[in-house]
Amino acid sequence: MKSIDIAIIDDESQNIESLKEYLKLFNFDFKLIGTAVTFKEGNEFLRNHKIDLLFLDMKLPDGEGLELLKQFPDRDFYVVFFTAHLDYALAAFEQGSLDYLLKPIELEALSRVLKKITNQFLNETNKNAVKSQKIAIPHNDGFLFLDPSEIVYLQAYGEYCYLITNEKKILISKTLKSIEEMLDQSLFIRIHRSFLVNKENIRFFKQKGKIAVEMSNGDVLEVSRRNKAMIENVLSGKN
Repeated sequence: MKSIDIAIIDDESQNIESLKEYLKLFNFDFKLIGTAVTFKEGNEFLRNHKIDLLFLDMKLPDGEGLELLKQFPDRDFYVVFFTAHLDYALAAFEQGSLDYLLKPIELEALSRVLKKITNQFLNETNKNAVKSQKIAIPHNDGFLFLDPSEIVYLQAYGEYCYLITNEKKILISKTLKSIEEMLDQSLFIRIHRSFLVNKENIRFFKQKGKIAVEMSNGDVLEVSRRNKAMIENVLSGKN
């Protein structure tokens, strides 16, 4: 199972730091993608980043965590509320919260939640493994067999194209368009005439100045202005 990409939204920086330290005490493979301390910051962050799990405070200085969650009805990440307000528990579960932690956080309660989260992701990983099918990509004098999920993005190169994974860059003896026709259109999206990206590997969307996306391997790719709205929809979970 890959590491779980998480974010923490809480109005107190000390609470964020405490949760980060608590998480390190357990055998929990996570990567902190980012944090926010207000409703506005949290809303902007979630629209521009892809995560697996959100730890969310119920009370923020400029709004409520429940209202923030309602901004993402088609979200593709899990949510765990952590708050001092027990009376919001029912509302949190009604909004699809995976679990609910009370402040101050007790290690036993956190351990229970992390086991629940890990089992959830393990189940998803196993399901995806069953569904996974390798495809044959023309390469040199033969074919390259790989799982589409391994592809970070593809880049046009005249009558050829480059296939980029997290480990390597491979020259493919086919055009970008012909490879695009082989791939799942719900997983791979055109952000530019030269780039076809795996949307699951988008890590950051830069909207100001030069529009671009940062991929899981760290490469930054230009987004054409006509595709900006489509990328916004993808990252907000609408597509």
